[in-house]
Parts: sequence; structure tokens; C-alpha cells
Amino acid sequence: SGRTVVGHGGVLLRLCEELPQGTPPLSRPHPSTTFGYNSLFLPEKTWHEDRPRCREAGIPDQVVYRPKWRIALELLEGAARRGVRMEWLVADELYGRAAAFRTPARIS
Repeated sequence: SGRTVVGHGGVLLRLCEELPQGTPPLSRPHPSTTFGYNSLFLPEKTWHEDRPRCREAGIPDQVVYRPKWRIALELLEGAARRGVRMEWLVADELYGRAAAFRTPARIS
């Protein structure tokens, strides 16, 4: 389209537990059903390299560009340090392209 969209996004790790047996499917989820961790993603060319713009937006200097797969891996490692154990993980191909992200020993 020729236009440049400038923005920032995030990476979200959402963890789900199995609902207690007998929970109606459309009922309000059990309080421990889902929780998550997230981290801000800064595009390298439009935000990371423009620190005055980041400061004006309230983004601290320690928030720097990291590939989304790296952010996701850090979130997974943090969850593992907190004792969260995962039987399986779902992510799109962006994350799957990074060999370091696909190494299960890092998050088990």
C-alpha cells in the first residue's frame, strides 16, 4: 500500500490449566484457569533507534529491541523459574524459525 505503519506491540505468554471436571463450558473460568506474562516489543528501526521518542512515550531506556522469539523465550524461562511446568507449547512460525526458541531444555 506504500504507507508505513509505526507502532509497537508485545509478546504475551498465556498459561492455561485444565478446568475442574464438571465445569460448564460457558461458565465463568475458575480463578486459576489462565494467567500470563507479557513484555513490550519495540520495532528496531522505528522505535528502538529513536530513544528521545521512546522517552517521550514513557518507555524506559532499559527497554530495547529484542526479537520477538527472544522476548518469548525470556518469558518462558521466567515462568519455568517460578515453577510453571508446561506439557506443550503453541507458537506461530516466527518463533519456530529460531533454533534457540525450539530447544526444550531451556524451558523444561
